[in-house]
Amino acid sequence: MGVRGIARWSNAPSTGVQLISDSVSRQHGARPSGSWQAEIRAIRRHTYVDGVTSVGGERLLWEYTNAGDQVLTIIEDPTAPKRADYMAARAEAMQANAAKQQAGLEVAELPPLPPHFRHTLISYRQASIEALLDQLGGAWNLQQQKPTDLGMMGRPTGGTTHRLRIEGRVWNIGSDWIVRVGGVFAIGEQFKGVIMEIEYLPVDVLPQDDGSSVFLDQFTASLIPSQLPSEANFNSVVIADKEWAHVCGIDIASGSSPADEDIYVYGDEEQTAEDPSHKDDWRRSAYMIVLAFHGEGIA
Repeated sequence: MGVRGIARWSNAPSTGVQLISDSVSRQHGARPSGSWQAEIRAIRRHTYVDGVTSVGGERLLWEYTNAGDQVLTIIEDPTAPKRADYMAARAEAMQANAAKQQAGLEVAELPPLPPHFRHTLISYRQASIEALLDQLGGAWNLQQQKPTDLGMMGRPTGGTTHRLRIEGRVWNIGSDWIVRVGGVFAIGEQFKGVIMEIEYLPVDVLPQDDGSSVFLDQFTASLIPSQLPSEANFNSVVIADKEWAHVCGIDIASGSSPADEDIYVYGDEEQTAEDPSHKDDWRRSAYMIVLAFHGEGIA
């Protein structure tokens, strides 16, 4: 399956894809093997009013679709705790209770399990999100509607949608590396820089706990044109194995995964839970790309 790294050149010129492609071909003898296409849609659900009652908090949803019609949907509830924070608070409470029990004191209740955590991941193979939105109770829609001072009057028939498109090339370097280089385009064909995805096929585990790899970083650096302008903003995007495990709802210590009926982390259940870095690396890559764009304020 391989491991993947993401690199972002946010202020690249419109010729950025060609510059990197030329460098990849010249320095590594890469051969072209196809095109790289992906689409990211960001959908915001507004609070709406049912009669006089405010219903439904604001939510963000991102849909990442690749050329193979693989779809990763990420739903963010900013009011919900991160799973890592909840697990840390629970462990701290259990430790405090153990000390109280030894001292003969009354133990406190553990933090209750929230209905869901900060991020929800849903992966599936279909090109349309409408069926998923229907399952979410009709509170999401892809068409815009103007909000009132009280929020969205009645059950919402609209949300706010933004689109990004990745359009680029795929290169093979020997039998070990796949390099994807793409331009990022917003609505109206606004150019938003370059994104790179570097896949190393011989291994499927990143050697560093923080999700980084000196080997992967050095290879990525070798792909960059030697004469970049001094103001070039070129960054790697990583996610630690532990953080990714929490996002997927996996407890590394116990090796447990969510129950089958847990709709908050769904898709590809046949993957093992013991090692989160083995779990759907395309999803991990898509998640990093979405987070990178969201951090820049363009998704």
